[in-house]
Amino acid sequence: MLSLTHAARQHVADLLSQARAGEVLRISAAPEGIRFAIDRVRIGDNTFNDGDRCILAVDQMVLRSVTGKTLDVETDDGKRTLVLLDERPSVQNVGRQGGGRSGYVVPASHTAPQ
Repeated sequence: MLSLTHAARQHVADLLSQARAGEVLRISAAPEGIRFAIDRVRIGDNTFNDGDRCILAVDQMVLRSVTGKTLDVETDDGKRTLVLLDERPSVQNVGRQGGGRSGYVVPASHTAPQ
């Protein structure tokens, strides 16, 4: 599973509020490593939901690379950037407070149809 900090969840929500209907944050392979982009779900992607809404799609090429990691946000001079961390914070369900870095688990909902 992939986990998100509350900051990452909010940043993804902010990004998707400006996206077109049906678009998600897609994590895919790129020459420089892993790429985050607003895109659509593609065949073979694993999708992740926040409640009833699909918010993330992960390309099969990088799924193994992000499993067990935490999506977080770093801020530099006011600019927010999504980052993948190797560490796993104390992860809680949405709406509950936990010790340490709090976040929540985004369970895989399904793989997009072939």
